[in-house]
Amino acid sequence: MSGLQWRRLRYSLYSPFYDVLVGFDRVRRRSVELASPRPGERILIPGAGPGRDLEFLPGGVEVVTGDLAGGMIRQLRRRGGRVEERTGSTIQVMEMDAQATGLADASFDVVLLHLVAAVVADGRACLAESTRVLRPGGRLLVFDKFAPEDRPLSLLRRVANPVSRLLFTSLDRRLGDLVEGLPLTLECREAAALGGFFELALFRRRG
Repeated sequence: MSGLQWRRLRYSLYSPFYDVLVGFDRVRRRSVELASPRPGERILIPGAGPGRDLEFLPGGVEVVTGDLAGGMIRQLRRRGGRVEERTGSTIQVMEMDAQATGLADASFDVVLLHLVAAVVADGRACLAESTRVLRPGGRLLVFDKFAPEDRPLSLLRRVANPVSRLLFTSLDRRLGDLVEGLPLTLECREAAALGGFFELALFRRRG
């Protein structure tokens, strides 16, 4: 079984329990607040899982979202339909690889990259893809667990990472490494959960 097939399978298996196990509603709400999406703007949410982020978006926006796991996509479609009815937003759900979306260059005002950069096989490719689809001045919100950049990896991270990477997520990725050289300006970076183990960062796409 390839790495991609394993990720599809495991997240389909996790999908019935994902909302319970991985909530972070406060952080998701804060991320949308920092993004400040306005009516008529286009928002991309790759690797959206069951679509919990949709609950915090304002009305009147156009959303393109998706995932690779079939179980997640089914839940995402159901939630997207409910949110469309309630808010009047347009929500398009598709099978989507966050590392290569196939979407047009500079076609979105906001990208929400929540708990994706440390899960995909290539976090750098994921950040580069999110940047590519952003319009100049567009906002990229990244929420994930990142290793500190000012010191070596802890023993706990080094020991736990092989198992964590196989079943859930990588523990050794540094945000600075993922965005280095990309046309992004960091505007805000803050501790988000578990004493700073999770962080939330706002970037703006340069022209």
